[in-house]
Amino acid sequence: MRSVLECKQLCDDSKASKPNDGRGRYEAGQRRCNTCGVFFDTANMHCQCCGTKLRTKPRSKAGKERLATINSRPAATAAEAAAPNPAETRPAPAPKPKRGAKTPGSRPQKSRDGNATATTTTTTTAAKSAAAARGPNLGGMDWGLANRMASIIRPEDNRALMLAVDHGYFLGPTERLEEPDRVIAPLLEYCDSLMLTRGVQRTSVPPATRTPMVLRVSGGSSIIGEDLSREDVTVSVQDAIRLNASALALSIFVGSKYEYQTIANLGRLVGQAQEYGIPVLAVTAVGKELGKDARYLSLACRIAAEQGAHIVKTYYCEDFEKVTRSCPVPIIVAGGKKIPERDALELTYNSIRGGAVGVDMGRNIWQSDHPVAMIRAVRSIVHGTNDADKAYRMYLDLAKSG
Repeated sequence: MRSVLECKQLCDDSKASKPNDGRGRYEAGQRRCNTCGVFFDTANMHCQCCGTKLRTKPRSKAGKERLATINSRPAATAAEAAAPNPAETRPAPAPKPKRGAKTPGSRPQKSRDGNATATTTTTTTAAKSAAAARGPNLGGMDWGLANRMASIIRPEDNRALMLAVDHGYFLGPTERLEEPDRVIAPLLEYCDSLMLTRGVQRTSVPPATRTPMVLRVSGGSSIIGEDLSREDVTVSVQDAIRLNASALALSIFVGSKYEYQTIANLGRLVGQAQEYGIPVLAVTAVGKELGKDARYLSLACRIAAEQGAHIVKTYYCEDFEKVTRSCPVPIIVAGGKKIPERDALELTYNSIRGGAVGVDMGRNIWQSDHPVAMIRAVRSIVHGTNDADKAYRMYLDLAKSG
């Protein structure tokens, strides 16, 4: 159960202003944190400052009746009631953007001098619409497959925070992941899904958790072996079902010695998993001899999508928008090796701005000196409105408070 903490004063920068169109805060979709005493314009269920569950309805009887009246009206009538002045001349609709054109984001945009500029309610609404457009195409999916996808990429904001703890499948007892159960326990409530192996799931994850499991099903090589790209599918779909996996993950090594084998593995796995409505996440693994540039990553991600992967995990790079534009399925960015916390938060922010739905971060969270503070700071970017600077200040404040 999420513990209720005291206000850390981290909410001042992200609190919402009162609507100026005559609507109440709850009518405008804002949510209130009773601990911090402020409203947020967010889809999150919990306050990013203290962890308290946010209130979505007024307490007073009059407020509840007013909200119920507004919600019960036809859409056109409710919109007219919320308008500041019905007689006011409405602005002409904006022209339809050209294909590939950028849509204003919900996150603070950086000016030329590097300072973040404030966002407005209009851009926040537009960003939510844009996020929905970039989301997983659930049309035509069977209910079970769509439901599992929605548990990994949250439909409220089309964002995903995945925690990776599957490193041991080729690295063995990775530093600070020597005891997986101790690492996972305090972080589990803050991630949307957990990427792991069946061995760690069975031995180190509480069965009572509701966090979705993204099960790695490929392996066969180790860090001291001849070639890491020589992987095969090592877990059956039937065992994944026994483990109640929400998605299956395997790596493909485009351009490597075993390219054919790993891509063929992906194609077969997608066909097998499709029979049971389980989505597949393809990891575009990159060896030492392969570069992490937009041209290569676009190739690898597109090949993964063409083979039927429902989600692709890849690396962030320069011109990352080229990668996301050319991949027809959602992209999640890998955290990679441990880097300073500020840099990891910048990576998260840039990935979201570049079109990724989220991050799958491991070492940059549990190898941090303050893992819980770090995952909460990452979450404030993925599911909140923080940029890297605000998230880093949040990390520092949470780290100090212990």
